[in-house]
Amino acid sequence: MTARQRRYPFQGDKPTPVEAGEENFASGTQKFLQTKYAKLVTSDTGIKYILIFYALYIGFSIYGCSQIEVNFKTSYFISDNAYIKQYLDRSEKYYKSGDTINFYTDGVQDFSKQQTQDELNALNNKIINC
Repeated sequence: MTARQRRYPFQGDKPTPVEAGEENFASGTQKFLQTKYAKLVTSDTGIKYILIFYALYIGFSIYGCSQIEVNFKTSYFISDNAYIKQYLDRSEKYYKSGDTINFYTDGVQDFSKQQTQDELNALNNKIINC
């Protein structure tokens, strides 16, 4: 190993001074990994290519995750011949209104005041336009 390669902490110990001959390898794969692949991966050019590849991989992964559309319905898990499935299908067809959302407020609100009603209407408009 060169001094440049040894300065990286993941390089391990110095190799033994014994020459790397055929008798030191258990298989051809081990010989290839130690003599060719390790030198390629630990070189400056190899490290740059690995970092570029990893950055591209992370970028494409983030892009792919951002393109996922959530289309989850609980009716997907109900068999087609169940009565509840027929009910849900007809309810969606004729009464398509979405899910019900409840809002809870802290403290006691005086809903008879005009200011409170205006604030609630503004909140409702913000939710509709969201």
